[in-house]
Amino acid sequence: MAELLESLNSLTGLGIALGIIAVVALLAYLHHDSFPITDVSYRLPLVGKLARYSRDLSEKKSGGWLNSELTLCRDYARHVSAISPEEFGKNSEYLRKAFDAGRKPIPKTIFGLIGALIVMEAVGFALLLSSWMATDSSENFRWMLTAMIVAVLAIILVMVTHAAGHQLYRTRLLRSCFKRFQAENLVAPETQRANRTYTSRIVSLSDEQGVDDDRPQHVQCANRVATTPDDLGSYAWVWIAGALIVTIATLSTLLRIETLQGNELAQSAGGLFGGGGGNAAAASDSQDAQHYAAITSFWILAIVFVVTQLVGMGVGYRYGFVGKQSGEAYRAIGGCADYETYFRPMRRRMSVVDLRLSTLHRMMERHLPVDIDWDRDFLTFVREERKRGVTDLQDPTEVAKAATRALIEDHNAARRSEPAAGATGEAPPEPTAAPSLEEKA
Repeated sequence: MAELLESLNSLTGLGIALGIIAVVALLAYLHHDSFPITDVSYRLPLVGKLARYSRDLSEKKSGGWLNSELTLCRDYARHVSAISPEEFGKNSEYLRKAFDAGRKPIPKTIFGLIGALIVMEAVGFALLLSSWMATDSSENFRWMLTAMIVAVLAIILVMVTHAAGHQLYRTRLLRSCFKRFQAENLVAPETQRANRTYTSRIVSLSDEQGVDDDRPQHVQCANRVATTPDDLGSYAWVWIAGALIVTIATLSTLLRIETLQGNELAQSAGGLFGGGGGNAAAASDSQDAQHYAAITSFWILAIVFVVTQLVGMGVGYRYGFVGKQSGEAYRAIGGCADYETYFRPMRRRMSVVDLRLSTLHRMMERHLPVDIDWDRDFLTFVREERKRGVTDLQDPTEVAKAATRALIEDHNAARRSEPAAGATGEAPPEPTAAPSLEEKA
């Protein structure tokens, strides 16, 4: 019976832990994107907002929008806000010139794997330190003290190794830009060297990104990565991380060896007082073999620890941004490579809002003696809001026109950069308009 209760308690604890993790994950997702909550609140039968708003036929002014229509459109408009194509291009250009295009924050899967490595590392250190921490205290107090020390150590290691990896990438990038600047200075005429600088000006995200188009790429990069005109980066965090990793790996290995030798002395003393036997030589050989195997395993654990920290540094080197405002630029464009990819989810959501508005109209007609020809949709609402000065709602039609203009400009630029048509005997291809975004939808 006791074993059954213990099993139930363990299963209950596991279920509670999994439930907490699931709730936290759900809240994190909903905090990131609350559109599903808004949509469900409208679609609920009987008590949903569609059912309640369909009974409200009041209007603010005669012949205008009904109050329920405006409420629905405004509720959903919070989830379809987007930056303009021009603003998207500005943020993308900042990332490109800072050499952050293609980089991204740490993915959740990588973050989870690093977390799992941290937990396993912490458990290993806890088992090692528990036999040495406050030996005159109770078992529970020793484990609690050990857990706190190991948790602090694990958090420090994660922060230090990540900072070291990020600093390593940033410093290598800046010094590469400086080397290219020095190489160009060597071949530049003496009269031009005084006007050549490592950075021309510090460029922020709010500045016009074409302000340094006449400068080389390495100057454009330094303008957005360097914090001061003479910033060449530093390897301080790399040295700190290296010293910390080597110190912890060495001390933990020595601690394991001391623990092993203490256990062996205790076993030898027990064998001595228990009296020797004919198998004393065989026992000694077996003990030597076990000692050698234990020492080897300790050094393997040290190597595994060092490799784990190098993985943390590699994550810091591979992910994250070095531009001063590249993180803001990445969040603004949602990590998308082009505006069509960025705006596609908004267009789908607008279609959903149109569907909900049509549903509201049909439900309203049930309370009216005659059918009404509804001529208002969410696109009409967006256009009226833009006339009122709202800039975070984009008209899909205008977006399609902007995409067409951009495509024609790209074709014209490519045609101007190609050799003359007479040199090849072929006429350059005429630019074709891109298909309308509404047609794609």
